[in-house]
Amino acid sequence: LLGETRDDLAASEYEREILGLSTDEMIANGICPIVDLDAEKRVQEILLRLIDERTLASAHDCSDGGLAIAIAECCFASLGRDAMGATIELNSELSTESLLFGETPSRIVISFSPEKLDEVKNIVGEHPLEVIGTAGGSELSINVCAARFAAEVSDLESAWSSALGDQLS
Repeated sequence: LLGETRDDLAASEYEREILGLSTDEMIANGICPIVDLDAEKRVQEILLRLIDERTLASAHDCSDGGLAIAIAECCFASLGRDAMGATIELNSELSTESLLFGETPSRIVISFSPEKLDEVKNIVGEHPLEVIGTAGGSELSINVCAARFAAEVSDLESAWSSALGDQLS
């Protein structure tokens, strides 16, 4: 995970569901995420360098839905690639909700082969980087603060891909 996670659910999908407010209503009530444009510029420059150096297998922002949704979307089949599971370990003093569903700006889930870890760390430098798991298998397992959430990626992808249709019917 490239970038820093804050204990902040402001204007997130999670907050929208819990509070029952639209994003416009949250913003009108002063519920706004903190955006650090310098941090965003740094993370984008780092990402471009990682891409230029051909160190990454994938990259996905953590905007819509937060880290848990970004990781799930990374696992789904796409661009001719079969679905792939992941095992994720999150340990933090932040709330479980913020860890999984916070939409802290300037965060990107990146994946790379284990032998490229030192190269990735060298490019990232002092910017926040946390190795949170490994890819493989057919199950997405997220272990966070002694709790475990797990499901087959195919089941998650099926629910995700039909969600909009279910809401519209």
